[in-house]
Amino acid sequence: FDLGESKLSILQEISYSTKGFLYSGLLDLSQTAIPVNGNVYINYLEMPLNMLYYSGLGRGHFFFGGGPYVAIGLNGRSKVIYNEKEVEELDIAFGSEPGTIKKTDYGVQGLIGYKLGYGSYLKLFYSHGLANLSNTPGETISNRNFGVSFGYFFGSGRK
Repeated sequence: FDLGESKLSILQEISYSTKGFLYSGLLDLSQTAIPVNGNVYINYLEMPLNMLYYSGLGRGHFFFGGGPYVAIGLNGRSKVIYNEKEVEELDIAFGSEPGTIKKTDYGVQGLIGYKLGYGSYLKLFYSHGLANLSNTPGETISNRNFGVSFGYFFGSGRK
């Protein structure tokens, strides 16, 4: 949405994104510490709302900006490796009990990109999650995400 004659616009998006994290530590079972490594991947429906500043460049426009985002967890997988050999794969459980992941993520996003003259764009972005996704006391899990996306500005009046 262009904001009048200024060089400012609002970019509202809906995107499918995969975020995740790696972890390692020791699992203490019956006075025996077992090395544990793993990774978690969570798929989100993400909705950022960014304020953009435009500047003409060639046949298109260079832009940069930022703003908040909210994301809803759809599903995910966890892969746990015990003693560097035993592998266990599990579906991510969303909920509010310890050991589950919160379904809603939110944070801020910064981006830089280039819009071609016909509405397509390519952007680089960084998202910094502000939500603690863990329900376990004393544990903090949050998303940090860098990415590249290609999209199209529907109904953009900026030429």
